[in-house]
Amino acid sequence: MGRLNGKILVTGAAGQLGRSFARVADEYPGLGFLLPDERYADITNPGLMERLIHGDTVSAVINCAAYTAVDRAEEDETAAARVNTEGPAVLARICAREGVPLVHYSTDYIFDGRAGKPYPEDAEPSPLNVYGRTKLDGEKAVAASGCTALVIRTSWVYSGFGNNFVATMLRLAREGRPIQVVDDQYGTPAYATDIARATIFMLLRGVEGFDILNYNALGTTTWYGFAREIFRLAGVGADVIPVSTDSYPVKARRPAYGVLDISKARNFGVPIRHWQEALAECLREMGIICGDQISGKQRP
Repeated sequence: MGRLNGKILVTGAAGQLGRSFARVADEYPGLGFLLPDERYADITNPGLMERLIHGDTVSAVINCAAYTAVDRAEEDETAAARVNTEGPAVLARICAREGVPLVHYSTDYIFDGRAGKPYPEDAEPSPLNVYGRTKLDGEKAVAASGCTALVIRTSWVYSGFGNNFVATMLRLAREGRPIQVVDDQYGTPAYATDIARATIFMLLRGVEGFDILNYNALGTTTWYGFAREIFRLAGVGADVIPVSTDSYPVKARRPAYGVLDISKARNFGVPIRHWQEALAECLREMGIICGDQISGKQRP
């Protein structure tokens, strides 16, 4: 890929990853970002996408749009497939025709979690649920299009806004009730702001052909360990109870082990830090210092 002369189109701009590109845009004054309202950037609408993507004005497309309601997807596979599979296929076909590179995101949920060691990019997928299956089909659609594309796989995405695990834990802490959190699913939390920075790094480095890259923070934890660290850093005394997956029934099966092998990203020189360090930045940006957010106080 050559120099990024045009704008970078970010679809799904209203989501936590899309909003993270808006947050870090000032760090890259030489780049311009298009973050259109969802009404004008429905990735399943070829007409809308064709009007947005032109090789002479858009230098890259970053697809942050996704159907991420894992349990709801079990009951509405059509809706999940429309966004996770058909939408990326639409984008990839247009990007191939216009000669515009595409960055698309995927998930550790394309694996069954039985490996017991970090999954490299070439590991055999075996999704356990509809969400993982539709995301895997999205990867395949992008690959089959022939467009220049980078698929970035990540997991346990969170940010300082939107509906995510960090926000849920802080809300439950405000309610003051005991919090049960699964302690036998292993993975690595990924701060959306770090994913955005890593994506821009890869675009500036250059994307050629079709490639897959695992990106996550350093370290491994469980959802329970993640919750405990949220409360420790926030200075919040919450009653957190570790439970097994079997005692916390949900509609969609989750992989017990979803750690991704990030050796390739590290070899490329992609900036990577420990998940605890990234979480601390997220909480600072949210204004949470020694429990002030929980008590309703604001940062001075």
